[in-house]
Amino acid sequence: MIPRCTWCRTTLGTLILYAVEAGASACGWGYHACPGCLAAERLVPFAHHPAMARGPRMRYPDVVPAALLRRLALLGDDPRLTPVVRRLLAADARLRDRRTPPPDRHAAGALLRSALLDLRTLARGGLTTAEGAP
Repeated sequence: MIPRCTWCRTTLGTLILYAVEAGASACGWGYHACPGCLAAERLVPFAHHPAMARGPRMRYPDVVPAALLRRLALLGDDPRLTPVVRRLLAADARLRDRRTPPPDRHAAGALLRSALLDLRTLARGGLTTAEGAP
């Protein structure tokens, strides 16, 4: 079966896996998106999902600007982004949890801002296509 973008239905170019659904009797199936739809829908590539939440569709938090999402979508599921994206998602979840005490909320906010800065750095050129080449 040829993968296709869930939204625009294209089969051309790079398609990025963003969610997996387990099958009842087989290995299941994956959902893919082209970079444009990945950014427009704010989808987190499957490779960057937290280890305990791998499978369903996940979206980047609203604090991630659209311009940054477009740059991240071009990088796709590059493994060097995984720890930063996971840190961002964990900090956002901690901030949204109403049971989080104020001092921990403050720390989670600082972690979120730090992860955003790291993502911007990586998206601006902190990642290279080949070792040592921009």
